[in-house]
Amino acid sequence: MAKVVVAIDFGTCGTTFAYAFNDAKDTIIYADWNLPKSKNSTEIILDDYNETKVFGIDCEKYLSKESSSKEKFYHFKDIKMNLYNDIDMIQSTNKEQMIPINIIITKCLKYIKKKAIQDIKARRPIIKENDIKWILTVPAIWKDKCKDIMIKAAKKAKILNRSNVELFLALEPEAAAYEYFNNPASDKNLISINNPYIICDLGGGTVDITTHQRINENGKIIIEELYPPIGGYNGSTLINKEFKKRILKKIFGKAYDRLMNCIQKPNENGLLYSDWCDLEDQIENFKIQLSLENVKNKETERINCTIFKEFIEKNFSITQLINNYNNNCPNEWKIQKYVKFKIYFPYKIIYDLTKELMIDKVIKSINMISKEVTNIQTIIYAGSVSKNDTIREMIKKEFPNIKNHICSTFPSIAVVSGAVYFGFEPFLIYYRRAKYTFGIDCDDIWNERYNDRPEKKYWDNKEKKYFCKECFQKYIEINEKIAVNSIIIKNFKMPDPKCCITLYKTNKIDAKYIDEKDEKGNNILSKFGEIFFDIGDSFDPNNTEIKIEIKIGGTFITAKTTHIYSSKEVLNIFEFL
Repeated sequence: MAKVVVAIDFGTCGTTFAYAFNDAKDTIIYADWNLPKSKNSTEIILDDYNETKVFGIDCEKYLSKESSSKEKFYHFKDIKMNLYNDIDMIQSTNKEQMIPINIIITKCLKYIKKKAIQDIKARRPIIKENDIKWILTVPAIWKDKCKDIMIKAAKKAKILNRSNVELFLALEPEAAAYEYFNNPASDKNLISINNPYIICDLGGGTVDITTHQRINENGKIIIEELYPPIGGYNGSTLINKEFKKRILKKIFGKAYDRLMNCIQKPNENGLLYSDWCDLEDQIENFKIQLSLENVKNKETERINCTIFKEFIEKNFSITQLINNYNNNCPNEWKIQKYVKFKIYFPYKIIYDLTKELMIDKVIKSINMISKEVTNIQTIIYAGSVSKNDTIREMIKKEFPNIKNHICSTFPSIAVVSGAVYFGFEPFLIYYRRAKYTFGIDCDDIWNERYNDRPEKKYWDNKEKKYFCKECFQKYIEINEKIAVNSIIIKNFKMPDPKCCITLYKTNKIDAKYIDEKDEKGNNILSKFGEIFFDIGDSFDPNNTEIKIEIKIGGTFITAKTTHIYSSKEVLNIFEFL
């Protein structure tokens, strides 16, 4: 048993950690970043040797201070969203360096690990590194490839120090559920046994929604997932991004483009970059102060746009630019100039963007869940965005039959808190649902089921039978209930000492062939992963049978391969595609 559990919440905008000692599991200690916010900024600066110089909010100070320095350095941010968008290489903000994203994540995790250990040792000097159990949070909607990159980065950072990898990652909405049921301030009576509830994690990058119920199994209360995680890239940073794109760019036109060209060179324009960060802070503040009251009263928020002053063409004035914008925008989106470059923006802009980019998609997701899961009585909200009453009200009014809309006590840190509890009790959530139908490519004995594809039929001289090639052998069906300790065991005969088995996934239940297409001619199956294995010196042409065990019930899929004749574990590599 670990003496201390440390959870790391590596977020799109903010990152933090929390921990608890085994002899005081209910006393969670949070990172002290010496900031007004509970999280540090997720960004990092590396030197010319790819070593960490600065992490977090200090990057902005460093860039403004060192912009005139001849020393080379590279600034990286938006790390998690690059990963979400399947980008393997991440470019520095100054466009001068491209680095594999797993290296950047490793550097960030190493920094956080060092600070966490310093905090722990300050309280209990006798704690050693191997006394610590690390937990890393990831969105439940992430592809396994993204999870795999986080796993590999964690191994390089030496925070993954155990064999049961599938229990290292905590899925973010699940962690929020852990926090709710372990928090003394939560009203557990609102969610009775066998009553479905939704966890809605409204984060900076993604919205992550999962559906659970608590059940009594053999006298023990456990949690069962009722619907696979759903959501997408519609977190709150998208609102900020679209405000800049649809509003500021529309107002300032070419001046906006010129400014952005300079902003993308923070090494050369550090002070300007600092001013840009200040503008982004004002937009964020505008967004988080949204309320139904200030929309109803047609209130506005002042944002200082002086940063654009030097980039506006001489034949244009700020008054002209505002008039041009107002002539081509909805009446409720019209803006006003106060003094110089201070502009008043109506809250209706933020309200409409929030509804379109986040709320409408959340509502669509909950409607999808409600078609499959009935009698949902409660939604629990987590994530920094959910502390805004208006956000929750916008969702609540669409679902009058859902009685309880509960915000986590401290929504910004609900996930990291719950991840600590997960570290101590990873099997509380005991059943999950398959996100897709999952299986392998194989050749099957020919039967009438395959009469629709006669070109796949062939004769095997050794077996003296007809076979069908490129069949899909299903292991797990979409939405199937899976226990956390579920293992798929299959035996195969290897034709060579080295071999590869390809795994496929699909949203269909009844796929027969790996090259099957839909009505539009698109493939309905996609490659999910490959298991490479090598028997090595143990290979015997007469004894080639191997056993593959695929663990599928945890938060991460793993595979183990054993040579049946020698009972030796075979070297295998599981690569996600």
